[in-house]
Amino acid sequence: MTNNELSAAVLAGGGSTRMGQDKAELQLGSQTVIERIFTTLQRSFTTVMINRSTPLPLQATYVADDFKDHGPLGGLHAVLKAAKTGYVYVTACDTPFIDRDVIESLMAHLSNDVDAVIPVYQGKVQPLAGVYATSLEKECKQLLEDGERKMQSLFDQCNVTFVDQFNLEENKLNWHFFNMNTKEEYELAQRYVKN
Repeated sequence: MTNNELSAAVLAGGGSTRMGQDKAELQLGSQTVIERIFTTLQRSFTTVMINRSTPLPLQATYVADDFKDHGPLGGLHAVLKAAKTGYVYVTACDTPFIDRDVIESLMAHLSNDVDAVIPVYQGKVQPLAGVYATSLEKECKQLLEDGERKMQSLFDQCNVTFVDQFNLEENKLNWHFFNMNTKEEYELAQRYVKN
């Protein structure tokens, strides 16, 4: 599988009430969170999509939801529909320290009979850090039309490879899967950037 067959997407998802503002636009060092994510993805993919209705000053493809306020499944549907490649690597807008080695290790599990490659880290399924076949757009649409919003519902309908073993150092994995949902986690991210 070559990177020409893949694009990447950031599911922007909006702000968090606990954080008080859009997490994607929080400052971390000299960049915002979304700028950090975009820079990392640009190194590995020729096309980077951002699932967001209002564009940012980044040279990405912006994709708005067809199904408004339907959570991550609605965002996934939008980027799968817009993608021009066979697969899309998806990440969340609040994961500032994604790592190319982790992404590459997930992509290594792709094959013609796999619809999605989803990491499992510390016992938790990570649907917003996986690789999805763009052919799943139809399943996403049907689920959303049926009123379903859970990512697990999509997994129940397709061939998923769950990956819980990585030949990578734990510290790298820990920061790749780190996401900011609280002010304390944002402060931790700020300290990490400074060090």
